[in-house]
Amino acid sequence: MTDWNQIYAAAFVGILGGLVSVHLKTSKRKPSAAVKGRSDTILFAVNTEYGLSNVHLATIFSLLRNHPNLKIHIASFPSFASKVDRIRTYAGRQNSSSSNVVFHELPGPEFGPATMMPSEMIIRPPGIRSIDTVTKAVQVYLAPWTGEDHLRMHNFVRDLIRDLDPGVVALDIFLRPAMDAARSERRLHAVLAPNVLADIFGSTQPWLSGLWKFPAMGSAHTFPIPWSSITSNIYQAACFLYSMTFCPDQASKQKFLNDNGLLDPISYFNFHDPPLGHLICQDTPNASIPLIRTPPNVTTTGPIAISVATAEEQDPELAKWMNKAPTVLINLGSFFRYDEERARAMAGSLKVVLERTEVQVLWKIMPNTEPVLEDGVWMPLVEDHVKSGKLRVEKWLSADPLSLLETGHVVLSVHHGGASSYHEAVSAGVPHLVVPAWLDCYNYAALAESFKLGVRGNHKAAPGISQDELTEAFLTMLDGGPSCVEMRTNAKRLAKSIVRQGRDVAADKIAELAAGGH
Repeated sequence: MTDWNQIYAAAFVGILGGLVSVHLKTSKRKPSAAVKGRSDTILFAVNTEYGLSNVHLATIFSLLRNHPNLKIHIASFPSFASKVDRIRTYAGRQNSSSSNVVFHELPGPEFGPATMMPSEMIIRPPGIRSIDTVTKAVQVYLAPWTGEDHLRMHNFVRDLIRDLDPGVVALDIFLRPAMDAARSERRLHAVLAPNVLADIFGSTQPWLSGLWKFPAMGSAHTFPIPWSSITSNIYQAACFLYSMTFCPDQASKQKFLNDNGLLDPISYFNFHDPPLGHLICQDTPNASIPLIRTPPNVTTTGPIAISVATAEEQDPELAKWMNKAPTVLINLGSFFRYDEERARAMAGSLKVVLERTEVQVLWKIMPNTEPVLEDGVWMPLVEDHVKSGKLRVEKWLSADPLSLLETGHVVLSVHHGGASSYHEAVSAGVPHLVVPAWLDCYNYAALAESFKLGVRGNHKAAPGISQDELTEAFLTMLDGGPSCVEMRTNAKRLAKSIVRQGRDVAADKIAELAAGGH
């Protein structure tokens, strides 16, 4: 296997180096002055999925609290409206700025249905054996809409921009129709991303280091990449970039959009587009891989996380329960569904943990619906602990996860490796036990291990869960031994180094950009 990897990697290095160089040159536009809009008006264009929109919700919440004079317009899909109402309600308790928010309903379909790719499709093991899935998924996720839908959404946002005349447009990195609209109108815009810098600019770093220095998506390589894994990383990164460059489906879509007047639509290499564009992302020193060279017009904020109020205010009864003992929070994301195998493995592991330690556990479990996961599959393993109150099982958390982490009672955050979950734990100073299943989550699990902030709980079983392996990971993080103490200390030290909340930094930057209007 290794010999073939070396052959593949050698073949791709030269090709990909040229491709990256060509795209960096061809994607650069001639600088043009931005059309100035109203200095008190901001337009957000956002997807509705939690993993994509949490950074926007957090930033909007901060704007409402700290910049009450701004007029905020939000263009998104219908299901996002209730999330906006929630943060507007909580922000309104501190000032009356909530009246300055106007919601505009984007024409569908939403991002998820547009992909026509069930999330189960990217529940795969990490590494080379899943590279085909990685490349196909990224092509779809970066621009999932049909040409016709993309054009309709573009035109809607374009008309909204012309009508509102915003000082700045705040964009979702995965809502490309809106990004194309802001650029076609030559509007100052800020791309607000849940990613870290290495996710976005790793492939454009000097000396082709995007191939050998920065872990490829879905590779699960730690940083620095071990010498034994460099060949594998080169191959995976090369395949990834090659697929983004030569994609017939996207090429036909781009031609359709070009024919309809869009300039350079759906380019994979222009997320950051100075001087009209600014990029804001939640990169955090000692929790993110540092770049060799950071492009201009980039703001790094630290964790951008949402907590509209304390846990006591959001769910007093749950907060009271958490006060009883050191708590383990298990939250594998809003899309994760437990099948029988995963539910049994988790329950069996928790049985051992609750018998051997003094912790209590809050377990959010969203069961499968097709086929239906019956409680009888896993409940007998932990029923005694549920009755005693040491294990609390919920289908949904009524309080923001960050607010639970900030109570000071959580000693371990068990999550799936999503960017939001990772940064929430970083912000709160809580160590990680990461159980990734989706291909885009392995790298955050590797970050936790690279910076000694936590461990991954399914090195052998991924994308599944093994009771024995997971139990070992739990006990490593809870037994009070040297590794446990080191990771708790590192997590707390890192949180103390974060001077300001990332949402406030992001909000201040967007307000600053908006202030340059007329």
